[in-house]
Amino acid sequence: MKKITEPAPALPTNQPPPTVTTLLRLPQVKEVTGLGTTSIWKLVKERDFPPPVHLTGRARAWRSDEIQAWIDSRPRSEGGNDHA
Repeated sequence: MKKITEPAPALPTNQPPPTVTTLLRLPQVKEVTGLGTTSIWKLVKERDFPPPVHLTGRARAWRSDEIQAWIDSRPRSEGGNDHA
């Protein structure tokens, strides 16, 4: 006999929805950061950029939450004239 459970309570409206961390491959990291391959690996080596996680023998990916945190830590340009 299957146990009947009550539905999970709804999130309070003043709480942001939970975020999902995804893994980003190098082309996606380049796209969201605007950096090139050489710059990304140089910054990783200098410990100024999140290191990738190892997926398989040679496959690497970056955690989306760590990339977003790195982006958020970047200073804004003078005068607030940011252009994407």
